Amino acid sequence: VPTRSPIQSPAAAAGYPRLLMNFDGNRNRTWKPVSAVLALTTLLLAAPVLAQGDLYGDQAPADAAWIRIFNLAMAEPLTASLDGTELAAEYGHASGYLPAEAGTHALGHADSVIELSSEPGTFLTVAFLPDGPVVIEDPALRDISRGLLGLMNLTSRADLALVTEDGDVVVESVGPLEAEAIQVSAAVTALEVMHEGVAIAELGEHSFERGSAYTVVVYDGEAGPVAVLVTASGVN
Repeated sequence: VPTRSPIQSPAAAAGYPRLLMNFDGNRNRTWKPVSAVLALTTLLLAAPVLAQGDLYGDQAPADAAWIRIFNLAMAEPLTASLDGTELAAEYGHASGYLPAEAGTHALGHADSVIELSSEPGTFLTVAFLPDGPVVIEDPALRDISRGLLGLMNLTSRADLALVTEDGDVVVESVGPLEAEAIQVSAAVTALEVMHEGVAIAELGEHSFERGSAYTVVVYDGEAGPVAVLVTASGVN
């Protein structure tokens, strides 16, 4: 497996490494090289692939499906019941993932019930929007030697992109009610959500760690697009 020679940028020299971005080999996407990468002498190529429970919850079944909610439907905390277990999310926030056996599940909220169908190893976000709930399949992280960073588009805008503060593309062409992600190395960077070459939302500097999955969720707020960062545990 070829390795990449580290290129030290002023930011990296100051202790702020840039993202090292590699698309998952299962995705038929074109990788765009970045101008600088995190200074690593090795990429931990022999690191073990973990069971889903190691990254997303304690003692979870190896063949589990994973389900969470995101609240854009009400100002107060939204609660939903998945097969009798409660999920809760503040407005503009996500719950943590809840492991469930693969198959058909009932997600109840208020007086309605949503039927969910999931395969082993799938990750689903049920986004409660003002017009009703939608189900979005999430990318998943299973290798502790990498992190996962992606974008979920809960706006009506097409072709959104997530870029670093230096202009490096993380993901692009993310359509409405879609989510895309790539594997990344540990890094510290700010992020911007771009639409047609213009930044419509931004996130301040954040530390991204190996073994963690991060999703930038962008939605339409009262004053314009809003971007929030959520993890698999639901912490923003």
